[in-house]
Amino acid sequence: MAAAADRDRIALQYVSGFEDVFAAAEAYRSGPAGREAVEDVYLGLLSLFPDSHVARKFGVATAETLRREAAAFSEGLDAQPDRERALDAFDLHLKARGLNPGTTADLTVAALFAAALMSGPQGRTP
Repeated sequence: MAAAADRDRIALQYVSGFEDVFAAAEAYRSGPAGREAVEDVYLGLLSLFPDSHVARKFGVATAETLRREAAAFSEGLDAQPDRERALDAFDLHLKARGLNPGTTADLTVAALFAAALMSGPQGRTP
């Protein structure tokens, strides 16, 4: 995993003690539960790091462009009159370009799982 850590965010988790996963899990646990919290975890991760799946398929520059777009989108999301419609439009924009930020999706699921484990059997659910 160490050999791939510089180009694969999931491999990096194995050598960093799952630092990004646990940080995202803590962020999730610190706010109100629900769909918006899950969306915020995903967008937060997508805004912080270029998605390594996108980088592998389309190049690092495309992944970095996507990271910047996600950060700008996420920053303005609360000002949108219809959050769900804005998210759907962002998703369609990615699909139209053939972009699938799969690493970010995987890290989001791992963070939600970690949050559930950290909360115990009576903990919150996504």
